[in-house]
Amino acid sequence: MLRSLSALSVILERRLVVPALLLSVATLCAETPNAWTDKVEPALLTQAVAGDTEFLVMLAQQADLSGASSLPSKRQKGEYVFKRLTEVAQSTQGPLLTQLKAQGVEHRAFWIANMVWVRGSLDTVCSLAQREDVGRLMVNGTLGVINPPVPTNDPPRPYDIGSNLQQVRAPEVWALGYTGQGVVIGGQDTGYQWDHPALKRSYRGWDGTNVNHN
Repeated sequence: MLRSLSALSVILERRLVVPALLLSVATLCAETPNAWTDKVEPALLTQAVAGDTEFLVMLAQQADLSGASSLPSKRQKGEYVFKRLTEVAQSTQGPLLTQLKAQGVEHRAFWIANMVWVRGSLDTVCSLAQREDVGRLMVNGTLGVINPPVPTNDPPRPYDIGSNLQQVRAPEVWALGYTGQGVVIGGQDTGYQWDHPALKRSYRGWDGTNVNHN
C-alpha cells in the first residue's frame, strides 16, 4: 500500500511540475507554449529557467550520406561524406549564426553533425526553438571518465581464457614455452598511458625503477 501511494505521489508530482515549468517558460518568453516546446529537451528548459546554460542546437536539415555506400573505395567514401557534411552545414547554418552573432550570444558551429553549440539564456532557447530551420535543442551533457585501478605490487591476477584464445589453441602454444617473450607490440593512435596497471609491468621502457620512452 505504501509503495502504491509513493508511486502515485511521484506521478502526481511529475504531472504538476511539467505544466508548471511550461507555464514558467511561457511567462518568461511572453508567449503561450506551442509546438516549439516539443523541440526542447525538458532538462534544458529546467537549466535555462535557472540561468544561462550551454546547449546544442541541431538543425532540421542533416546531410544525407546514403550515396557513400555505392562508392567503390574507402577514400572516395570519405571524400563524399566530408563534402556532403560541410556543404550542408555551410548552406544551412548562415541565418542562425547571423542571429546569434547579432544578439551577442556565445556560439560555435560544427559540421560533423549539422549543429551549433550555444551558451545562452531562456530567451535564447525560446527564440531558437521557434526557428523553422532548428530541429532540436539539447543539453550539452558531460561524460565522466572511469578511473583506472590503483597500481599495486601484487602479482598479476589470473584471467579466464576466452573462447577466442581456446579456438586458436593458444594454451597449447603457451604450454610449449611460447608466451610472447621478446615480442614488442606497438600501436598508432593518439597515445597510450604507459603506466596503466594493465601495461606497466610489460612496458619495454620500464625497468622497475626508471622509465625510458626511447
